[in-house]
Amino acid sequence: MSFILSPAVEIREFDASRVVPAVATSIAGVCGKYSWGPCFERKTVTMEKELLSYFGLPSDTNFEHWFGAAEYLRYGNNLIVVRAVDADTAKNAGIAVAEEGQVTAVISIGTNPYIPNYSSIPTISFTSHQKLKIVARYPGILGNSKIKVALATADDFATAEIIDGTTFAEEFDYAPQSGAYDYYDQVAVAVLVKNDLDENWQILERWLVDLDPTAKDIYGKSNYIETVINQKSQYIYVFDNTSISTSPLSFEATLLSGGVDGDPASGDIQLGYDLLANPEEVDVNILLDGGNVNETIQGYIIDIAQTRKDCIAVVCVPTATMAGDLSTAVTACVTYKTTTLNKNNSYYSIYANSKYAYDKYNDSYRWLPMSADAAGCMAYTDQVTAAWFPPAGYSRGQVKNCIKLLINPTRAYRDILYKNNINPIVSPPGDGTLVFGQKTGTSIPSAYDRVNVRRLFIVLEKSISTAAKYMLFEFNDDYQRNMFKLMVDPFLKRIKSGKGIYDYVVICDSTNNTAQVIDSNEFVGDIYIKPARAAEFIRLNFTAVGTGVNFDEILRT
Repeated sequence: MSFILSPAVEIREFDASRVVPAVATSIAGVCGKYSWGPCFERKTVTMEKELLSYFGLPSDTNFEHWFGAAEYLRYGNNLIVVRAVDADTAKNAGIAVAEEGQVTAVISIGTNPYIPNYSSIPTISFTSHQKLKIVARYPGILGNSKIKVALATADDFATAEIIDGTTFAEEFDYAPQSGAYDYYDQVAVAVLVKNDLDENWQILERWLVDLDPTAKDIYGKSNYIETVINQKSQYIYVFDNTSISTSPLSFEATLLSGGVDGDPASGDIQLGYDLLANPEEVDVNILLDGGNVNETIQGYIIDIAQTRKDCIAVVCVPTATMAGDLSTAVTACVTYKTTTLNKNNSYYSIYANSKYAYDKYNDSYRWLPMSADAAGCMAYTDQVTAAWFPPAGYSRGQVKNCIKLLINPTRAYRDILYKNNINPIVSPPGDGTLVFGQKTGTSIPSAYDRVNVRRLFIVLEKSISTAAKYMLFEFNDDYQRNMFKLMVDPFLKRIKSGKGIYDYVVICDSTNNTAQVIDSNEFVGDIYIKPARAAEFIRLNFTAVGTGVNFDEILRT
């Protein structure tokens, strides 16, 4: 406070309105192998249509990854997707365009570059007579069949065709200028993309750009071919060889070539999940294995969740592991969880089943791991109730898009799975398909061995810590300690009224903020929680009595 040196009225404000904020509870994150899209970059997807647009179609080689994301989007609408590739082998499709005076417009590109995303554009080299290099926006063989590019200079604009008799003059409002404003020549560039569903080519981008790096448009912004297209195009990059002053040759729609997928190994997938590892950079609450159904990657994302402590990893027993009869399959599931995966903590849950589902994009049927469905039930639970309700059973565990299950464990086998902290998925007659368990991966008997309790504490810890950070560098005095209680108490009351907890106690006073604590520049708030427990075992007692028996007398005994 300031010191008053003479009589005056001093005004002071105290903010007692601080509250514990709500936090998102169903932001999922996944890394996988896809045929298109930015690599090693986080991309938020809210619906299957966006997944298709950003990351291409599922294929015989990536369907587990693709549907590992798509199936979650049947339940939730906030998924952060990371595409992984092998950076040593992945290549972007492309073509090279010759300068004027050459016989052929499109010539060999030479070595195709690897450009994973916009923030990682390498230096592009040119060989003799290469005026431009046009490169697919993303790596992969899809660029070899998905993208065509056409180009026209001012001299050829009126007659040059884009595709199938369609001229540039029919598709562009203005013609490129030759030597406009003392600049180099302008060019018209058309980008054609094949529709994934009907196989038709569509002109989706039209660019009228300059070959002079200093050229400006009428608004004073750069109109240089590299600047405009590389910043704005959804499908291509263009690189200009400024050492050649002549214009490129015109050419009609030409398919890009030389793209290579670069199939990611486990290490590449792990690099992708590293982009989801830092809670200060990205907010996620659920980590999906997303088709990465092997112990190396699953163990890696479980470790990330345990380190972050603000999310839960959801994994599935591999489909191949559950081959054979029911007894063999259940035994294999137990071995996979307890020996192969061998993770023992409450920051993950594992599910034992795969579903047979229809792939409409390839007109085929696929066996799909069900971690996406289990995580989807968590997202659905958040929508209809709250994160601390169990994401399982008849009300919140209904599985979508399932023709049949790989295994349908009976109660005896469900007991074996549940005893080993593996969650079964079942199809009771007439009741659809259900997630029928909510155990976490810990074998230690405690409240944390249930998914709803683990997710409850994630919400509590994340919300309260977010509010508490604004008390950093404040004094540890009665005022700040009371402020802490004033923030936390109403929040926990709301959780209690919402059936998340039975009761709680908040202690933040001189009993736990002792002189030693204060001298250590610390601030302590102790919060004791009685988490709500779900009824997973129901006992119904039926008693037959004689006709003349008085029920009141029986109930008193």
